Amino acid sequence: MSKPLTRQILKRARDLITDKSHWCRGSLAKNIGGRQVDPWDPAAMRRCAYGAVIAAAFELVADSKQARDFADAVAREIHGSSWLITINDIVGHRAALAVFDQVLAL
Repeated sequence: MSKPLTRQILKRARDLITDKSHWCRGSLAKNIGGRQVDPWDPAAMRRCAYGAVIAAAFELVADSKQARDFADAVAREIHGSSWLITINDIVGHRAALAVFDQVLAL
C-alpha cells in the first residue's frame, strides 16, 4: 500500500477517535445505545483504533471488503491488527492515539 494512502487512512482514523467520547474498547464500533455495529455503519458513534482504521478506509472505497483489506494492510505496517486492538483494549485511548502519532511522525 502506498505511503500517502496509509497516512491518509491513519490521519482520518485518528481524527475519528481523538475525542474520547467517540472511542471504545472491546468491539470495533458501537452505536449510541452501546450495541455493536460495523465500523462503517452510519450509526457508529464510537470506534476502537482498528475500527477507526476500517471506517477511514471505507470512506475512501465505499466497499466493506475492500475497506477491511486496506485496513489490514495499514495495520500490518504498524505491527498488525491484533497488536493495535490489544493496545486499544488493554492500554487505552491515549496509547491508541500515540500509536497513530508515532506512525504519522515517520
